[in-house]
Amino acid sequence: MATKKIPISALITGMYVTKLDISWIDSPFMYHHLKIKTKDQIDKLLKAGVKQVTIDTSKGKDVEQAKVKNEVASDKLESASSEGADLDKQTPDSQADSSTPTTTKTSVDQELSVAKELKGQVEKVAEQINEALKKEETVDSKLVNPLIDGTLSSLQRNNQALATLINIQRKDNSLATHTFATFSLVLSLSLKLGLSEQEQEALALAAFFHDTGWLKLPLHLLAKKSAYSPNERKLVQQHVAIGLKSLKQNCELSDLVMRVIKEHHERLDGSGFPSALKAEQLHPLSRIFAVVVRYDELVHGLGDQVAITPHGALASLYKDSKVGALDERTVNTLVSMLSVYPVGSVVQLSNKEKGIVLETDSDEPKLPTVKVFYDMSGVAHIKPKIVNLAKIAGEKPLIIASVIDISEPGVDPANLLNISL
Repeated sequence: MATKKIPISALITGMYVTKLDISWIDSPFMYHHLKIKTKDQIDKLLKAGVKQVTIDTSKGKDVEQAKVKNEVASDKLESASSEGADLDKQTPDSQADSSTPTTTKTSVDQELSVAKELKGQVEKVAEQINEALKKEETVDSKLVNPLIDGTLSSLQRNNQALATLINIQRKDNSLATHTFATFSLVLSLSLKLGLSEQEQEALALAAFFHDTGWLKLPLHLLAKKSAYSPNERKLVQQHVAIGLKSLKQNCELSDLVMRVIKEHHERLDGSGFPSALKAEQLHPLSRIFAVVVRYDELVHGLGDQVAITPHGALASLYKDSKVGALDERTVNTLVSMLSVYPVGSVVQLSNKEKGIVLETDSDEPKLPTVKVFYDMSGVAHIKPKIVNLAKIAGEKPLIIASVIDISEPGVDPANLLNISL
């Protein structure tokens, strides 16, 4: 990688940007790694307040090529992961093949019924597996394989339907619901990262079995939502070792899956548990899965913390990646996948209406499609309305004013924002 910092005034089409001098929350794009294809992209960066960018001259034009006449591309934004590998919006480059049949794309509404069915299936199998392991009975991990295939198919048709079910605040924090969230999210992330089928399977199995140790611990500690005592924290951290012991006796899993399970609470800076491993000691898949587990903990208040919004969870992960605790490439890819306002986020619009983010727009990440449940006066609509913020024109366009925490009193009087879409 050959990088150099340049002023925004020197940025031209054909250059490959690897870093901006503003945070991702303020960025007009979902990621800070992109090839500049149109002048409109440069204008958006200027409008967002960018003054300096870092470019990779091995992936795009250098400053010396600025004299070359700019050609305004008509293609959509070409994106990349934080390590520079191109991420195709439909299919990862590493898996793309002209001989592979094209998956039929569906809308969120069309795919949501399938996603709900998958959620029920995943949670049912998770409960069956957990019940067997609790009794120290043998479990066949192949039970998970059909769920992997079904979930990947759904994600390839529309990856936002399952994200909706992951992000909406849930009524319980059972192991089965946590399994569904980590299972769905890690498979979605694996597609975005272009992982192999073997890697996808390993991560999916890790999602199903990583918290087996909790079956032997007081489950009220799984979502205590208040600070652990020193003794409680010590007990909770034992769930990794307890789970590994149970799985060795009752389930045949590969060494790779067992390693990911063992390392899913480790951190790159050595601040994790149970072994305080550091970056070079962790398997790449463990680094990915640790981000997914942490995201679901933050969004749904697992452990000793209160739940925060999906938007807030991404901001927290981003901060942790910048100080070296979590894998930066994985976090940036997750941010690009879920967008600034992830599907399922409860938001208030600039006109005081309230609703749930239904679908994101990769070209306009700050202007998603919102399903509005409350009008400007806080009165519930008889029938919710769908508003695509990116398509609303006018002198005062409708935008998202804030992200709402529905646990706050009076925010959701008709209990409309705490249910599946």
